[in-house]
Amino acid sequence: MPRVECTCLRCGRVFLVWPSWAGKKYCSWACRITRVERTCVRCGKAFTVLRSDAARGVGVYCSVACRTTRTVRPCRRCGAPVIAKAHEVAQGTHVYCSVACAHGTHGDAGGHRAPEYQAWANMRDRCFNPRRSTYRYYGGRGITVCDRWWNSYENFLADVGRRPGPGYSLDRIDVNGNYEPGNVRWATRSQQNANQRPRGSTPR
Repeated sequence: MPRVECTCLRCGRVFLVWPSWAGKKYCSWACRITRVERTCVRCGKAFTVLRSDAARGVGVYCSVACRTTRTVRPCRRCGAPVIAKAHEVAQGTHVYCSVACAHGTHGDAGGHRAPEYQAWANMRDRCFNPRRSTYRYYGGRGITVCDRWWNSYENFLADVGRRPGPGYSLDRIDVNGNYEPGNVRWATRSQQNANQRPRGSTPR
């Protein structure tokens, strides 16, 4: 049975259909669905969305990456651009562009496994990560980390030095002060127990 020609109302393409389908308006599903062109509000890229989505105010981003709130900042090691989510920026995570940069030595032969590096990472986390169980004792009380240490593990290591031994951890000399040069030392558990806030004291 011979086929008949139809012209797509959307793209103008001539296509063949069976006689029983004569009068078909669109050559494909893509042409049949009414779509409109939009511009991504984040990157400016042109893309198409369903007219119904456009009417409802959705479909304003061209991809999932653009739809998720993100910001661009330089890699802490090599300076390459790093795309991070808003909560990652707030928590100080996702600061390296690759696994190679993240697992670098950071000027430390122990790398990211060194006890000093772990102490530095934990110090920042308990001050800026509300989901951490100990946050209320640190960030929740207004305790913060100075910019010199927040931005550089190397600066922290230069100011505080190596951990004297396995039984030592970071201790703030002024328990109501911040993590900053002159107020942090390596201390044993007994030294830290003797340097605690009085019970029932009002957090600042």
